[in-house]
Amino acid sequence: MIIVLQAYHIFHIVHFHFFDDRKLLLHKTLHYAVSYAGAR
Repeated sequence: MIIVLQAYHIFHIVHFHFFDDRKLLLHKTLHYAVSYAGAR
């Protein structure tokens, strides 16, 4: 599970500059939701 979260985080960083503000906000929201679910 940790590896999946790390891979997702790397994906997030790599694609950071390719998202416009609206997609970036959605992506970050999803990222935090996944991180929160993984932390529980």
